[in-house]
Amino acid sequence: METLHVSATAVAATADAVVRSLLQIRVGSGISEWSSWASWIRLVATLGASAASAIVILLLRERRLKLRRDLPTTPPHLLLGHARGLLRRQGERLHRAWRRQRAYLDAGLGPNSHVYVPFGATYVTTCEPLNLEHVLKLNFENYVKGPKFHAIHAPLLGNGIFASDGPHWKAQRKAASHLFSVAAFRDHYLDVFRERCRAVVAKLALAADQSENGAEVTVDLSDYLYRFTLDSFMAIGFGLEDLQALDAPDGTPVPFAIAFDETQRILNKRFNMSELQWTLAEWLNGDRARLQQYTATIHGLAHEIIAARHAEPAEVSAARKDLLARFMALRKPAEGDAGLILSATSDSACPSSTTYSDTELRDMILNFVIAGRDTTAQSLSWTMFELICNPRALAAFRAEIDRVCPDGAEPDYHALTKELKYGQAVLSEGLRLHPSVPTEIKFAVYDDVWPDGTRIRAGEGVVWIPWVMGRLTELWGDDAAEYRPERWLDEHGGKNKHPGPFKYPVFNAGPRTCLGQQMVMLQGVACLVELVRRFDFEVVDPAAVTYQPALTLQFKDGLMLRVRHRGGFGPGSASAPASASSRGCDDGGAAASALIAATA
Repeated sequence: METLHVSATAVAATADAVVRSLLQIRVGSGISEWSSWASWIRLVATLGASAASAIVILLLRERRLKLRRDLPTTPPHLLLGHARGLLRRQGERLHRAWRRQRAYLDAGLGPNSHVYVPFGATYVTTCEPLNLEHVLKLNFENYVKGPKFHAIHAPLLGNGIFASDGPHWKAQRKAASHLFSVAAFRDHYLDVFRERCRAVVAKLALAADQSENGAEVTVDLSDYLYRFTLDSFMAIGFGLEDLQALDAPDGTPVPFAIAFDETQRILNKRFNMSELQWTLAEWLNGDRARLQQYTATIHGLAHEIIAARHAEPAEVSAARKDLLARFMALRKPAEGDAGLILSATSDSACPSSTTYSDTELRDMILNFVIAGRDTTAQSLSWTMFELICNPRALAAFRAEIDRVCPDGAEPDYHALTKELKYGQAVLSEGLRLHPSVPTEIKFAVYDDVWPDGTRIRAGEGVVWIPWVMGRLTELWGDDAAEYRPERWLDEHGGKNKHPGPFKYPVFNAGPRTCLGQQMVMLQGVACLVELVRRFDFEVVDPAAVTYQPALTLQFKDGLMLRVRHRGGFGPGSASAPASASSRGCDDGGAAASALIAATA
């Protein structure tokens, strides 16, 4: 502290000396003017030195309070902690996290580590399934999304289910759970998925026709699948049949989708900064203005959907059973009833008669759009990438399809859920290596002790990274980097195995387990069946396929493919089925290995 005081005094003395030297140049009538300026300069210099000293003192205090000596970490900056390192090379964030975790485990330092951000929080990262079970299930009430998470995501998620806690989260989850019944999947959703999947097939068939006629055609499969899931979920969730994103010509932008993706990228940057830092950074780099523009587009469509529903005749609205109808019938939890589920669909009485506002309904809608569009499209896209790059897995999947769905028959609900075992394993393995939500975080309400003895302090963030966990040999064996669907089947290949949600937390776990897990599997396998049996694909540049930082696992530059008809599925084709081998990638898990090596 004494050193800081001396430094501040030295700065003020230097400023005074500069002013005096300037005054020696000026004489006569101007001396009083310069004396006035000298006073101001001395004042500014003194205040600046004092402010700098105060900031340094505060930063050192943050270090003393938040840097933990009992958990491994990378060397922090004396004043900035880990903030500077976290902001560098954002595009390699997951790879860097994997390399750090691998280094800690190899050095015998255990599964837990930490970083801290000045004026932010200390973040404790774990890859231990027992610790995750404690956080996500056994001591669930002590770990919340909290105000920090809410502040980061407020422009997109608001008070929706992913950013809320307590009674409002419970009420939304209860209402949404009715959307995911077996009867709804079997009798309605599967038809929607099939109809929109046919549109994907039609676009790919057109590209394949052009390729067979000698044209050099490439398609972005990830874009097609984003449109597929957006159309599908808007129809089943909100009764919106006229979005038809898939029917637009290639290259035609969907403003809502663009705004949705760009908003995620901006908000994702906030995780590595304190609120003061990201507020200032967004103002300086223009993200604040862009965020306002994007959210205006997103909110505009959401409010249009709500307004259209309000304008419907009462008998039409009453007959609807989609997600929006359930949210509009939902009643707010009454004050003091923190544990009560209050829903118009519930048999229990509702002590509150207050419905949610249009803004609150908007937040609810957008939370489910990110689940229904982004996560499913990304799981399908990354799984297709792995299948194309692994001919043995692709051949095994095609053989199962030919057995379960001969002669091009569409799989029914029973086939998708009970018979296409390898197809389910294909998608599960894709999600292991490429989880749609690659990083998760919650905050501790009270001090706690984990099963392995690690102390967690109130207010600290708890982070787990499914993208990293899916690559650890400690959890998945020596072939963890390989794409191998067989790991999900028993030794006879007749039954699916599941490692448990705490080793495989791609759908979260505990009370917040993803409600749409079965929808992802149903929609995903149904779509994969049609794609792999009808077309052969070639990745244009496998080495260029990677992710970009966002809340979900977006492709950086899409999934660019060349596509051709398989024998028996092309128009007028009588040729034998194409070889199961696909071009553009090597076999044996090269896709996952290449992703890590690309940014090593």
